[in-house]
Order: sequence, then structure tokens, then C-alpha cells
Amino acid sequence: PLAVSAVQTLISVVEQCKAKTFTELQNEVTSAIEILDSQTSSSQMAIPLNSVCNQFKMFVFRRHQNTSHAKIKELKKEVVERGKFFVDRAKKARKFIARKAEFFIRDGSTILSHSRSSVVLSVLKHAKEQGKRFNVIITQTEPNKTGLQAAKEIKELGIVVKVILDSSVAVHIDNVDFVLVGAEGVTESGGIINRIGTYQMAILAKARSKPFYVVVESHKFNRIYPLTQNDIPWKEKSHNKLLEEENDTDKKEEDDIDNDKDGNNNGCCD
Repeated sequence: PLAVSAVQTLISVVEQCKAKTFTELQNEVTSAIEILDSQTSSSQMAIPLNSVCNQFKMFVFRRHQNTSHAKIKELKKEVVERGKFFVDRAKKARKFIARKAEFFIRDGSTILSHSRSSVVLSVLKHAKEQGKRFNVIITQTEPNKTGLQAAKEIKELGIVVKVILDSSVAVHIDNVDFVLVGAEGVTESGGIINRIGTYQMAILAKARSKPFYVVVESHKFNRIYPLTQNDIPWKEKSHNKLLEEENDTDKKEEDDIDNDKDGNNNGCCD
């Protein structure tokens, strides 16, 4: 998981840094987090990364603001130990969630899902291993069609899965028992941040009295309080990334058209 890799990187920074004061250690960790963030090209990665980095900073900075120079070595040692504990807990989180969520899936259930979530896949896999019989309906999830990849993985688990258009959720909502999705982040207001289309699915589920469950690890809890979707800080990064992908696609199509024209012209000359 991304969270595990990020914390392992920060642990290495703490272990190797030569800071002699709390401020120096703080600056080292902050610089490392900024580098990690700069390497992130999409909101799907930026949101959980921001969550786990904030939790790491809270432990290092807020708890030990009055740490003296003499205790800096002890602080480093404690940070490393707690970081390793966090990594171990993060690795076990999906299996823990899968065991808890198993009881929501009954024989004969039809589950509606959206996009690809590693936690959702873990839940479905565990339920299948426990002998549960159920079906899954999943949206193809535009614009990146991550739902198609999820459907392929679900099918490999031996689960019956059907892929539908994002715009056809209203047609199928009455045929499902509940909705199960993952999340890229959880805000302080209790709202979730996930792939576009999740919000409209939740509204439809509420309108048709269908349970809507979100399975997500605790390290994705983020200290932000957006009042609207426009207040999500990573929205612009995701939008810019999408525009870049669309521009690349358009350019490729234009090149293909030009190549076809050149081929046709050469044919006429012969």
C-alpha cells in the first residue's frame, strides 16, 4: 500500500538524518514529505499520501515540541519504533476490515460497487473464501475505466460480476441489496473522497433506501473539512492530470489522421 511505502520512506529519513535539535528533525521530515508530494501526479495517490504524512507529522511534531537536545536520539528511536508499528498495522488493516465486513454479505446478495478499491477486493475475496454466494455489479468508472480492471480481478476470484455504464446506476439500483465502495480519503466531517460518480451513487442509494457502505483504512482519515466538493484541495491536480491525458489522446488521434492522409497521398501518386 502507498501508506506503507510513505511511512517506510519517512522512517528512513529519521534514521539517516543528522539532526541535533527538534527543529532540524522537523525540517528534515517536512522536506521529505514535500518531495513525496511533488512526485504524486494524481489525486488518487495524493489524498491518502497527505493523510498518512499528516498523521506522521502529528506524532513527531506535536507530541515532542519540548524535546531537549539531550533527548533527540531517544526521540528518533521512538519515532522509528512507532513508525514500524504503524506499517505493521497498515499491512493488516485490509484483512481486519474484510473479516468485519463479511457479516454484511449474505448468501444471494447482489452488491453494487464503483471503481477499483483494494479494500473492497479484500472484502469480496474473504467473503468468497468463507463460502458466501453473491453477485457484483460494478460501474466501468469513467474517465479511466478503473471499474473494468476491478471487474477482471473480481471475476478471477470466481465471483459473478456484471459491468455497467456509470450513467445506468439508476436503472440497476433497485436490483441490488447494498452499495460497497472504498475511499481515497475521509474528511473530518465524516464525508469521503473517492472517484467521481460516487456522490451520485450515494444519492440514488439513499433515494431507494439501499444501504451504502464504505470500507477504508484508518490511515486515510484526513484533517480537512471541505464544505463543498470545490473545497477539496487535490481537485485541481486531478483535473489538470485529466486534461493532460485528454490532450495526449487528442494529439495521438491527430497524428494518426495525418499518417492516414500521407498514406493515401502516396497511394495516389503510385
